[in-house]
Amino acid sequence: MSEITSESRICDACLAPDSFGLIKRETYDRKYGFKLPVKDHGIYFFDMDQSDLLASAEQGCYFCDLLHQLSQHPCSGERKTTKFNVRICHKEAWAGLQEARPVSHHSGRLLDVGSESFSSLKLIEDQFLAAPYLALSHCWGDHRPLTTTSQTLEQRKYSIEWSSLPPVFQDAVTVTRELGVQYLWIDCLCILQDSVRDWEEQAAQMGQIYSNSYVTILAASSPSSLVPFLTSRETIVCEGVNIRFGKDHYVGVRNIGGTDHSDQPLHHRGWAFQEEILSTRIIRFTRKEVKWECQTLSCCECGAHPLHDMKEAENLQHTNSDIQQHWYNLVEQYSYRSLTFSCDKLPAVAGIAAVAHQKFGCRYLAGLWEKTLIQDLAWRRKSGLLLETPRDISQRLPTFSGASVDEGIEYAFLPTGFLTPEKNAIIRSTSIELTGANPFGQVEGGSIVLDAPVVEVNLRYHSVEWEPIDGRRKWFVKTRNCYIDDTLDELQDVQLDTLLCQDSFTDTNGVTIRSAQRANRGAVPQDFECKVRLLSLFVRRKKRTLLVLSIPKPPDGSCERLGLVAYYDPEKIKHDWFENAQVVLTKII
Repeated sequence: MSEITSESRICDACLAPDSFGLIKRETYDRKYGFKLPVKDHGIYFFDMDQSDLLASAEQGCYFCDLLHQLSQHPCSGERKTTKFNVRICHKEAWAGLQEARPVSHHSGRLLDVGSESFSSLKLIEDQFLAAPYLALSHCWGDHRPLTTTSQTLEQRKYSIEWSSLPPVFQDAVTVTRELGVQYLWIDCLCILQDSVRDWEEQAAQMGQIYSNSYVTILAASSPSSLVPFLTSRETIVCEGVNIRFGKDHYVGVRNIGGTDHSDQPLHHRGWAFQEEILSTRIIRFTRKEVKWECQTLSCCECGAHPLHDMKEAENLQHTNSDIQQHWYNLVEQYSYRSLTFSCDKLPAVAGIAAVAHQKFGCRYLAGLWEKTLIQDLAWRRKSGLLLETPRDISQRLPTFSGASVDEGIEYAFLPTGFLTPEKNAIIRSTSIELTGANPFGQVEGGSIVLDAPVVEVNLRYHSVEWEPIDGRRKWFVKTRNCYIDDTLDELQDVQLDTLLCQDSFTDTNGVTIRSAQRANRGAVPQDFECKVRLLSLFVRRKKRTLLVLSIPKPPDGSCERLGLVAYYDPEKIKHDWFENAQVVLTKII
C-alpha cells in the first residue's frame, strides 16, 4: 500500500481550491495540512489530459505520478453481469424480486421470451396479466425492424422465430432471460403498426408501460435494430490502488468522458426521452460500459458511483422539487431530441405530461399549463441557434406552444421574484383542438385569449445581421435578420421563434395591411418591412417580457406568435413604450 507523507510533493493542480481538485487545502490531519475530499465512496476521478499528467509526474508530483502509472494498466474490460446490481436495488427498494409487487400491464400485449435459451417466442394478449416484465427503449433507425400488424398478429401469437428477430431484439431477449423475467415489451411488436386506433390507445398508455416495467433496457449504443448492444467495448476502466493518507483510500483511473452518454444514438431520439424519464429502473448499454440507474442507486460498470440521485431528480413521480421549474427543465432537454415525424412532438411526451398533470392539477395546453400559463408563454428559441428550420405549418400546432418549433427552446426570462400584478397579462380563455381522445396527445389547433398592454411597431426583416439602418439605432439586439423602429430606447435579448415571411391582407375597413407570419418549411428568406405588435406578458424589477405578434387578421382577429423579447424600462429613460399603451383583448393561435 502506498502512503503519502509530509515530504510527498503535491502539484497545484492536485491542490486546486475548487471542487475539481483531487486534494483540498483543508486540514484533515495536522501532520499533512491537506486532505482527500470525501466523495463517491472513496473512488476519485481526476480530470487531466494525459500529457499534462505525465509532465506533472516528471516534475515530481506524487499523485500525478501515481495516476499516470495507473492509467498505463487498463483492466480486461470484460462485461460484468447486471443481475447483481438489479438484486441489490430490489433488496433495498422492494425487498427482493420474489416478493415484488405484481405489476398490472396495461397494453394487453407482451412478448413471452420463455424460460430457456431455445424456448419459442410468442406474443400474448392478456389485459389482466400481473407479472414483472422488461421494456426496451431503442432506435428504429433507417431500417424498419420486425413489426406486428393486423395481418401478422395471429402468427406472432403462435410463434416468432429467433432468427427473424433483429440483433437488438435478440440482445433484449437475452437480458430478459438472464434476469429471470419471462415477459418483454417492445413497441413495434406489441403495437399494431397498421392500426391508428391501436397506436393512439398504446401511446396514451406509454407512460404507464415504462413506469411499471420491472427494468427498462436502454439500447443506447445501437443506432438501429440491426446493431447489437451486447458487444465488446472500448476499455474505459483502469486499475485502482489503495493508499494511506491519514486513513485508507482507494484511487482509480478511467478515461475522460467515459461516464458521458450524450454521444449515444438513443440519447438524441425523441421517443426515448420519456421512456427513460418515466422508467423506475434502467440498464443503459453504452459503447463503453453498462450503467445502472434507479431511485436509490446509480452506478457504472467500473464500480464508480458518480450519479447518486440522478434518477430521483429526473423522475416526476418522486420529485420533491418545484414542479413548474422541473417541467421547464424537462421541456428544454426534450426540445433538442429528434423525431422522424414532427406530428409526434406532443405524443412523444404525453406520458410525462400525464404524470405532471397529477402535480399541476390543471388543464394541459399543448405543452403549457393553465395555472402557470403567463410564465409558460415566456419560452424562446435557444440563444445561438440559427434560424434555419421553419416549422411545418401543415401540422397546425398552436404558435404559442414551444412544440411548434423544431429547434431547442429555453425559458430565459422566467420571473423568480416579485411581479408587478397590475402590469401582468390576464388570461381570459383557452382552447385546444385534439386529434384524438388523449388530452396530452396530438393537437390540430388551439388559441389563448388574454388582456394585456399592446403597442404596434415597424419591423424590418433584413438579410444582414447587426447592420444599423439609415444611421439610426433600429435593431433587435442578438436577433438574426430583424430590426425594429426604436429611436429612443433599445430592445434587448430578442429571439424570433423561426424564419418569417411577409403576410398581406385586407382589414375590415378595406385597408391593405402588411404584417409577418411564420414561414413554412423550405421557405427562402426575403427582405421586407411590415407592422408587428409587442404584447407585455409581465413585469419584474422594471423588466418587461414581451411577445412579438403578427397584426390581428380577419375574420376572427387572431395573431401568430413570432418571438420573445425582454425590454428594460428603468425610471430614468425619456420614454416608456408602454406608458400610454392600451390594454387590448388579443387572441393568439
